[in-house]
Amino acid sequence: MTQLDDDSAIYILKTIAQGRLRSDVPDLTPDLRYALADEFDASPKPSSEGDIARAALTLLAEDPEFAEPIQIMSRQGVSATGQRYSDPVTITLIAAATLALQTRVKFKIDSGGKWSFEIEKKDGPVKLLIERLLSYLPPVS
Repeated sequence: MTQLDDDSAIYILKTIAQGRLRSDVPDLTPDLRYALADEFDASPKPSSEGDIARAALTLLAEDPEFAEPIQIMSRQGVSATGQRYSDPVTITLIAAATLALQTRVKFKIDSGGKWSFEIEKKDGPVKLLIERLLSYLPPVS
């Protein structure tokens, strides 16, 4: 995925996720962000929308359901004609990245509002995606 430019990576992620985005994709609230950072011992790294999309695609490509469509679109040289992504689309990108996380992490919240996670495995792609997401989002006040 590292060879994909930002626009292509974003376009492919949104295309893959478009039909799969569900209403149960959690919002990245401050509490959830703190819980993810703590659970994965993640230190945010400077990230762009393209970095988030590439990290999400790397994670999704490990799943046989997503691997072939991602490979096909990557080879086709998708062009998003240099468009930049403003707030509504950024929200969609973050939701798509969160959907990618849900292929490995089950989010749970108890009645007291405390987040917990059921994790298939804490591999590099999951942690990298979390670090990218956490650094891209505006700081929590």
